[in-house]
Amino acid sequence: MKQKRHFENILVNLGSLLITLGIAFLLVVILIMFLSKEPGKTMHYFFIGPFLNKYYFGNMLNTSIPLIFTGLGIAIAFTASTFNLGGEGQVYSGALTATVVCLALPAMPGIVGGSLAIIAAIAVGALLAGLSGYFRMKWGTAELISSFLISGAVVLIVNY
Repeated sequence: MKQKRHFENILVNLGSLLITLGIAFLLVVILIMFLSKEPGKTMHYFFIGPFLNKYYFGNMLNTSIPLIFTGLGIAIAFTASTFNLGGEGQVYSGALTATVVCLALPAMPGIVGGSLAIIAAIAVGALLAGLSGYFRMKWGTAELISSFLISGAVVLIVNY
């Protein structure tokens, strides 16, 4: 009985995800139809363009991977029943850390140096997220506010 209910929950979640994606797709198509002089060509470049050659595909991956990891981190926070508005600062700090690691270890082979950079970036992002949890445990501050304020400060420091 419990497995059936779990399976039904998965189907409901999958259905709501597909409905949300369908609505988003429909909105994009409507916007393109109204705002573009050549909607067919625009839709082709929007939906098919990133897969036409390696450069466009790499550019799409380069842009989307940080957003995917940020979403994963925020999903982990929401699963733990905490709120985290510090995703932007965590991404910025992780990017800076990865850059420093790569520049500090220029003689490392690409796969080793890249792996170390990713591990260091994840650790620094998790440390920043953990600060809000520490503040909540120590002083009872709202992690929603503290993560947002820490993120704002980190973004300004990294951009400097």
